[in-house]
Amino acid sequence: MNLTRYYTGKTERWANEPRQDVAEVPLSSEDPKGYIPSNGLIKAANVALILNRPLLITGEAGVGKSAFADNLAGEMGWGKAIKFPVTSNTTANDLFFHYDQLQEFQDANRKDFQINSPFDRLRYLRWQALGEAILYSNHYQNVQNLWPHGEPTFPGPRRSVVLIDEIDKAERDVPNDILNQIEELSFHIPQLPDVSQKGHPGYRLTANREFSPVVILTSNSEKNLPDAFLRRCIYFDLQLEVEKLPEIVAKRIEGIKSDSQLLKDALDFFKILRQSNNQLRKAPATAEFLNWLYYLREVGCGPNDRLKVTTMESVLTTSLACLVKNKEDTSAANKLLIAWLKGG
Repeated sequence: MNLTRYYTGKTERWANEPRQDVAEVPLSSEDPKGYIPSNGLIKAANVALILNRPLLITGEAGVGKSAFADNLAGEMGWGKAIKFPVTSNTTANDLFFHYDQLQEFQDANRKDFQINSPFDRLRYLRWQALGEAILYSNHYQNVQNLWPHGEPTFPGPRRSVVLIDEIDKAERDVPNDILNQIEELSFHIPQLPDVSQKGHPGYRLTANREFSPVVILTSNSEKNLPDAFLRRCIYFDLQLEVEKLPEIVAKRIEGIKSDSQLLKDALDFFKILRQSNNQLRKAPATAEFLNWLYYLREVGCGPNDRLKVTTMESVLTTSLACLVKNKEDTSAANKLLIAWLKGG
């Protein structure tokens, strides 16, 4: 079986297949076309697609877990990933929609307030990631009551990539509850009428399984996830591959080639910061490295400039703010920088 028959991780495929909602803009640090997935991640993604299971990606912050969702959605022609950031207050039902009861109450006290149809209450409803993906999976005629006149053309039916970001921030029982909702792909909106005449507690919206969403979950491993949750996911641990950074930089940062002297020196110091014996509380990852190079380019560093010269000390000291993110690490990085510039 060819495991890459669904997702290849190659940008060439983007040009050959129709895509929705993917802006044609030059590559930047945020552009999903510039994402370079590892072979392991490509295989794990295809296992998830074949089995129709959520894909859980773990790894340190900044290695590209969340960015992968946009790359997958873009290559497959499913628009941009629909994102849901998890917080400590998140519940499973939050994945579907938010209804602004406070705004409705305030409006109800206005003299000109009126509701001509129960579906006028859609003005108070804001779709959340999984609810939006379920909506888009349906044919327009089945959900036209939920798509107000004057809105852009309904994009469905289509599949979507749903990114549930930092699932480890949720309370202990929430991950299992979320997987239950993902498997059911159906929910009620009690503020809207039951149009099925089946006695549902409100409008029931169910996914068209032919276009069911692909769910990506990420975790920074701040807390252990329940075993029952892990058993129901396809799992991949995303590691920073330093040897791929030159290729990533060349695709994302204009003017810096993979063999440029600036990049060689930058990688040399970056590796020093990431060495475990230097004991930074938070070692920089891909995101920080790209931001650092963007800054160096913007302050006038050319692709063939040397960084490992004492005349660069002031610029590099200032630029450490891109790489380290707390007081203790800043102090340690400054000492490592000085030693590096002196040839240590």
